[in-house]
Amino acid sequence: MKKIILSLLFTCVGLSLITCASDLDTFLVVSPASLTFTESGQSQQITIAGSGAWKLVSKPVWCSLSPDITTGNGVQTIHVTVHTAPYGTGKANITWASIDNRITTSVAIDASALTLPGTELTDESYYQYRSCSKGPGINLVLMGDGYTANQLASGGKYETDMWSAVDAFFAIEPYTTYQDYFNVYIIGAVSKDQGIGTGGTARDTKFKAYHTSGSSMYASNIDLCFTLAETIPGVNCFDSAIILIANSTQFGGTCHTEYWSPPGKGRSVAICPSNPNGASLVPIVQHEAGGHGFGRLADEYWTNGETIDQEGKNYLLMWQNLGYDRNVSIINNPEDVSWSSFIKNQTKYWMVGTYQGAYQYQFGVWRSENHSCMRENDPYFNAPSRALIVERIKNLADEPFSIEWFMSNDHFTPYARNNTYSMEKQLMQPPLPPPVRTVMNQYSNNEHY
Repeated sequence: MKKIILSLLFTCVGLSLITCASDLDTFLVVSPASLTFTESGQSQQITIAGSGAWKLVSKPVWCSLSPDITTGNGVQTIHVTVHTAPYGTGKANITWASIDNRITTSVAIDASALTLPGTELTDESYYQYRSCSKGPGINLVLMGDGYTANQLASGGKYETDMWSAVDAFFAIEPYTTYQDYFNVYIIGAVSKDQGIGTGGTARDTKFKAYHTSGSSMYASNIDLCFTLAETIPGVNCFDSAIILIANSTQFGGTCHTEYWSPPGKGRSVAICPSNPNGASLVPIVQHEAGGHGFGRLADEYWTNGETIDQEGKNYLLMWQNLGYDRNVSIINNPEDVSWSSFIKNQTKYWMVGTYQGAYQYQFGVWRSENHSCMRENDPYFNAPSRALIVERIKNLADEPFSIEWFMSNDHFTPYARNNTYSMEKQLMQPPLPPPVRTVMNQYSNNEHY
């Protein structure tokens, strides 16, 4: 008996990504814990062992499994294969969970050494970088500003910057889990000048993007982003996400939204710098494009110590009625906030409550969790934000959605900031600005916010 117990303990310790329940009778393990691929089409074998039934939670779109099973029981051998075209590759996890969601286990996949599918881009040409495998396809469209013709060469700076932004967008939940619902397109854009403007002045670039004071970014030719995106068959900007990568080393980022009434829909462009000095592109893309752009989330930080007044409340309520900013609330009663279902499920969502300070105000506006991507650019969307993102994905895929269904299928690791990440955040100041929004009404003057 002593040898059996020691053997079981050794198994739990030896596999670095294994989640072992406190009860040694319940386990879910995968071996090996990591795989490295050097060629497209290469396959490697893994073994999953569980004390009961288990299910596939997520995998990158550029991996396939053989046998292609989503549920299993006991021990199962699976072959993992990576594919480059028409996808990008990189680093990601394949994750499984017990049927009751009590425990999870993952294998880390590193395919970053693979040669990515490069295509010679020209001005206003495009290619499809990823194809959806679920639903009719939600379109993510990327283009760049401040790149000269020689930088659009296959595998050159233009493409690698776009690929990095795509990896960043899907590197955070729930986009990692639901990435199979997305098509990804890259559009070429040639500028005469290399790099974008600063100090509020544009250069001779395709979209006339520039930095203003602080961390705000604008593009005088932002309408061209929508025009070029809709040259792609099947792309409707109201149901898509557009990212404009600016060839810049200056920190910043801003999401620009136009809400058209009628038809009562919004479209947006998230402007992000390609190589922000002293910071990473990843959290900026996740905050601006994943949070503000596609997710339609509000900022959850405060910087000025002010209390929201009635005008501010009316503005927030107006946008919430239009389907935006539903991750914050001017109500702090746990029974009445829009995320009350999560508060009632404290077994799984013990971190969800009402925390004062959001929407740039220190007082009078509440958020649901202490930390989130929309608060401190952390690599984590809080539970209500994840639900709002998934709700939009499911709606665009014409699939049913309910909070109860979401909570039963929401696989996440509670987030805790560490000192290293906190020090990185100190370099990312000033904070990213609030989104710029315009209500476009064909029957009256447009209102800019």
